[in-house]
Amino acid sequence: LEKQIVIVCSNLGMLSASVLSIIPLIRPYQWQSLLIPVLPNDMLDFLDAPVPYIVGVQNKTPDLQSRLANAVIIDANKNQIKSASVPQLPQQKELLSALRPYHSRLVGESYLARKRPVYECTDAQGGSSQRFLGSS
Repeated sequence: LEKQIVIVCSNLGMLSASVLSIIPLIRPYQWQSLLIPVLPNDMLDFLDAPVPYIVGVQNKTPDLQSRLANAVIIDANKNQIKSASVPQLPQQKELLSALRPYHSRLVGESYLARKRPVYECTDAQGGSSQRFLGSS
């Protein structure tokens, strides 16, 4: 879990929401290191720190990519994840099968989601999230 994670997104609302959403996703674990929802461009030298972090940046530049050779880079603009090594999840196929209906439902709501602030879910998104989080 102790990785350097950088999320890239041009939309500041989506960027900060994406960074902050990682914390509940890792439960029952707790993030004990640095968390910066939006790192200003003039502070990108911070990414050279030898500690684990979760950081949001607005623009992906060639300089940024060279600094992050060992980091996990989540490009929310392109819906891509890049990492030097991504471990296989236990029972990955079963997990993907279980998540597929929720994903389909949420993707169907994406058009409606664009017309509202990031922090406001649609009824379908809220219901899907509750059903997913309620099933252990």
